[in-house]
Amino acid sequence: MNELKGDCAKREYQVEQQLNIQEKVIEELEIATDSLRNRLNGILRVELEGKEGPAEAEQKLVTFAEKTRVHNSRIKGITQKIMRILDLCEL
Repeated sequence: MNELKGDCAKREYQVEQQLNIQEKVIEELEIATDSLRNRLNGILRVELEGKEGPAEAEQKLVTFAEKTRVHNSRIKGITQKIMRILDLCEL
């Protein structure tokens, strides 16, 4: 039984460790995307301000699922930024 508890704790640690790595990678991607936009600023058309729809009510999730949802949301935001850059590019 103690072996199972130790194995479970090891798995939880590994999941937390990978989530932390993923968090840092997402931060690097956000910085790189912002840097790309800044470098291309001279060839991008002026972006019109768009209105965002109301945020959806989100159900309460367990810790791992919540962290994953946050990461997914950030990745989606980065993807949208890249798509806007492509849309605004005048080349």
